[in-house]
Amino acid sequence: MRRLILCSIVLLFSGCSILSKPEAHQITRYQLGAAASTSATAVAAGPASTACNRVLRIQDVEAAPPYAGDGLMYSDSPHAISSFAWHRWATTPATMLTADLLATVSNANLYRSVLGPTDPGQADLLLAVRMNEGPIQVFSTGSDGSKQSVEQLSYTATLTNAGTGAVLGTRVFSGSRKAEPNPYGGVKAADAMVRKLNADMLSWLKSLNQGDNCR
Repeated sequence: MRRLILCSIVLLFSGCSILSKPEAHQITRYQLGAAASTSATAVAAGPASTACNRVLRIQDVEAAPPYAGDGLMYSDSPHAISSFAWHRWATTPATMLTADLLATVSNANLYRSVLGPTDPGQADLLLAVRMNEGPIQVFSTGSDGSKQSVEQLSYTATLTNAGTGAVLGTRVFSGSRKAEPNPYGGVKAADAMVRKLNADMLSWLKSLNQGDNCR
């Protein structure tokens, strides 16, 4: 009987050890567009004489689910979208893209002044950006059986006259970039695409700085 009791005690404590709460994983967070490419900005902007004599306000970038949160999104099968458990953005990609656009356009000397979403002042032009897809890392299997991935990102930009509401231009900016098949590889690819697409947007904005748009 005594031996049975001792065995029961050992099993009880072993069970407690097995059922104990596992250690929490540490979540790794990443920045997006933390450092705008000054070289790309300078090329797209051109000389200071091309600046438009208008005030531009960059509105908050919008994003719809599942891209509206801070999850690092990925897809490993058709029609399926998930988020990494222990890897997340520092804040929402839309928030970081808003800040990056504000810094990029402000440094480009395309306008007399550039305002953020909540900055005081009267704006002549409004730039609205909506994220259509991504950033999302799409995984696949190569012909040799190796794991591969690409990062995808797409957003639509619309420039309007703040006074009349007239649409001066709209364009979709999208890209796909090969990435190392891991979360950090996707982050690096997304960051490179943001810089490239923002540089493309500067060229597009510059092309709209003509005629009545800048008087």
